[in-house]
Amino acid sequence: MIPGEATAALDVRLLPGEDPEKFLAWIKGIVGDPNVSIEPESSEFRKSNASPTGTPLFAAMQKVAGEYFPSAPVAPKITSGYTENQR
Repeated sequence: MIPGEATAALDVRLLPGEDPEKFLAWIKGIVGDPNVSIEPESSEFRKSNASPTGTPLFAAMQKVAGEYFPSAPVAPKITSGYTENQR
């Protein structure tokens, strides 16, 4: 017996600034089947948030880190313990 319907869920974390609509279009292009419906589980599928780096606090962290580790870059961290699949 072949089931008449199948479902799948992808739990993704978009990179800061990535456009959710472009991501959905990309996934639809990969699937490439007009008979397959691809849609977010939540109506709040939105851009991932990110803290700005052009702030006095970030500049202070760069300055202090530069005193201890002159050649090391200071970059924001993406936390892996979070999901955009907010229901």
